[in-house]
Amino acid sequence: VADGLHSAQDVLSDGITYLAMRIGRKGADDNHPYGHGKFETFASFALAISLFITSAYVLWDAAVALYSGHS
Repeated sequence: VADGLHSAQDVLSDGITYLAMRIGRKGADDNHPYGHGKFETFASFALAISLFITSAYVLWDAAVALYSGHS
């Protein structure tokens, strides 16, 4: 389970990073006079949250397996 989640997390991280870089490179416009660079910061926060959720699930699954007697 952990290996599958790790692979899925890699795909999700790559997708978020790709979108963040693509959007972050856009220049200033009427709605964003300072450009779109802050989107990369938001994407970093989203990546951190997704990593936290994934690791919490793996930890929870391991704890349940440990206490229920599964090996």
